[in-house]
Amino acid sequence: MLNDSPGDNDDHGQARVLLERALDTEYRHIFHYPRLARLMPSPELAKTVRLLGQDSLRHAELVSGMIESLGGASTVPTVEPLPAPLDVRQLFEQQLEREKLGLYYHITAAGLLEDSLADRLRLIAQEEQWHIRLTEQVLAALDQAPYR
Repeated sequence: MLNDSPGDNDDHGQARVLLERALDTEYRHIFHYPRLARLMPSPELAKTVRLLGQDSLRHAELVSGMIESLGGASTVPTVEPLPAPLDVRQLFEQQLEREKLGLYYHITAAGLLEDSLADRLRLIAQEEQWHIRLTEQVLAALDQAPYR
């Protein structure tokens, strides 16, 4: 069960726990996207990475608000420092897995809710599917980059 505390037995409590996990898991590198964009081998790829970062910040803000509306506390995502030396490809491989896990959390939480929060989570989930495709494109482009 998802129950992390006594108040998590209901669907809203379980949805909140899932959203807290999504916030903690998926958004660990959101503040690094501007730097990562500058490391991209092409302007087009840099634009894609900036877009991923902007959407992730927006999603973090939306999810934080949903957590509060479900009775949770406002949180700031844990930000991991970038590793040194930085392997950009490995970082995006990790981010791809986080996007997939975030998608799971959002879809599962939406299934526990029946109101407008569920609709908003489904929209975020659609955007997460798009982010997965974009991240896969970033990885493919990095494989083709001349500096590899």
